[in-house]
Amino acid sequence: MKPPVFPTALALVAASAISGSVILHRHLKNLGAFSVQPQPIPVKNKLTGDLQGISPSGDTLSFRESTLGKVTVCAYLWTSCPEGCANVFLTMKELREFFAAAPGLQLVSVAVLPDLDPPRRLAEFAASQGITESSGWLFLSGFSRQSAWTFMHEQLLLNPTTVPTFTDESPPCCRRCDHDLRVVLIDRAQRVRGLYPVHDPSPDTREFFRAKLFGDVSRLVAETP
Repeated sequence: MKPPVFPTALALVAASAISGSVILHRHLKNLGAFSVQPQPIPVKNKLTGDLQGISPSGDTLSFRESTLGKVTVCAYLWTSCPEGCANVFLTMKELREFFAAAPGLQLVSVAVLPDLDPPRRLAEFAASQGITESSGWLFLSGFSRQSAWTFMHEQLLLNPTTVPTFTDESPPCCRRCDHDLRVVLIDRAQRVRGLYPVHDPSPDTREFFRAKLFGDVSRLVAETP
């Protein structure tokens, strides 16, 4: 029997969606304050490397070519993640909903375990969430773990990833992928402008950085290309 796609995290996304509009309102109520700050958004890094992968439709793609000239929000994803990825994914869905009229915004979900989440599995997951390729959201896999992690750490400045050994027969509690759950914001010139801990254990910190993410995206989208 074919294993279900994103069995635990998908359930968390569905449950979160019930109160999604409430959550969205809560962390967007200060959007204006974040979007009009006089302080510039700092530049943390400039992308010089690339990640070559395959889209769910089977096209060979380059991360840099797919995001050049666009404001990009990126996060790593494991579809069988027991909790954290679902919260990150929900934040990205809220971003896509809120900025639906912004053609210059690109979302990217990168498989942190591409051997377990090949392009076909990501295609099934995207379809289960009602996400199409025309929605401005790219799902990328089809590379080695090391390629994904090198790009993650050296280019996006995310923390190192550790994956304890587990098999398909391992109980859920033993299936772990300890990777950085921060969301990365990249500007049109492919400079990393922020890393946002939207899955922080502290509710106040989590909501603060969600609001800041929305505000910073708003500011970058509004800039003249």
